Amino acid sequence: MASSVSDNAASRHRSHCRHCTLGTLVVVAALGAEGASASADPLRLRADAYAFGNGGNGGAGLLSLQGRDKFTPWLDAEAQIWLGAGDGSAGDVLIIAANARDLKGRASVRVGRQLVVSGALRPMHLDGVDAHVRAPAGIDVEAFAGFPVIAQSGPRQFDWLVGGRVSRRVWGGRLGLGAMESRDRGALDTREIGIDGSWPVTKRIDLTTAVVLDTIRFGLAETRASAMWSKRTLRLELFGVQRTAAHLLPATSLFSVLGDVPAVRTGGAARWRAAPRLDVTATAGVRIIDGEIAEDLIAGTRLRLNDSGSSAVGLELTREGGAGYAWTGARATGRYTFCPAWMASAEFELARPDDDRGRGKLWPWGLAAVTWRSESKWDAAMAVEASASPELRYRVDVLARLSRRWEAL
Repeated sequence: MASSVSDNAASRHRSHCRHCTLGTLVVVAALGAEGASASADPLRLRADAYAFGNGGNGGAGLLSLQGRDKFTPWLDAEAQIWLGAGDGSAGDVLIIAANARDLKGRASVRVGRQLVVSGALRPMHLDGVDAHVRAPAGIDVEAFAGFPVIAQSGPRQFDWLVGGRVSRRVWGGRLGLGAMESRDRGALDTREIGIDGSWPVTKRIDLTTAVVLDTIRFGLAETRASAMWSKRTLRLELFGVQRTAAHLLPATSLFSVLGDVPAVRTGGAARWRAAPRLDVTATAGVRIIDGEIAEDLIAGTRLRLNDSGSSAVGLELTREGGAGYAWTGARATGRYTFCPAWMASAEFELARPDDDRGRGKLWPWGLAAVTWRSESKWDAAMAVEASASPELRYRVDVLARLSRRWEAL
């Protein structure tokens, strides 16, 4: 089992290198997103172009578009288009959707290619419609239907997906019940029911829970529960999480590549504001994988360099145990705003496996980015990402983002 878990981590790292660079692009995008104008001009269009290259393997790109106008404030549209990569992967549309909403917040509908996240149910990438209605008595109703997204817009093969969720205020909190079913080539592929809830038990104690039942295999696809207590500068939490592979989220760093495997996790976490700008965090728990119990420990600190927190530094230490796949890691982060127009950030991770099996004693990952936000209509950002893994001796990617906003009559 130890070998299979380690190989699974390595496989997820390969996926990370190819696909989750898009997640790094999102990091770069977030650095520059605050530069968007809040102008009330009649027509507002925004285009963001992202590109990255990795030496002789070519490059890739992403185009993001947004549009709205004041004459139809209830309607807007967005698109995210993957422009392809030098490794042979073709371009494709990730998101292209129109959003219509009631200005009083009573209803909304989203039509097109989109990512639907509904309560405890798994995230779903579909071409279709997602509608929300806020009914009386604190009841919210959501319904979605469409076709599961197929890469490069391949044949549908009688694929479809449908589901919904109803939630209501209960005992001062909210309780939700959702269900979804999908078909692959006309045959039943997925069917699950999800229950989620959150309640403020007292002024200081909050409870949250989510349970997802796979009705095809009659087992739990995901279970989450937590109890949180907070008072001024201190917050304590007890938690438990169980996920199958179908409910794992994409990896965004080396640490999530190594640690995000189907497992049961349980333990406690604490956050202490030791000073007005200094936070100290700690997590202690265990992971259970196929009956094997291993430690899961994290300790970190974050220092804000200004009152707004736009400049900050942080340090985190991680230990995950387990025979054959245990590792220890350190992460350092930093972000500094030089002036309203310029900001720089950096992240660095270093993981050391207990048993490297000849694939390297240290696995580093790092990202450095700089953002320029002009007072005009242009924004730009650039980042360099470098890593080494069990599969690659080294890898360097250069990413860039260029944004332009248009306001017109």
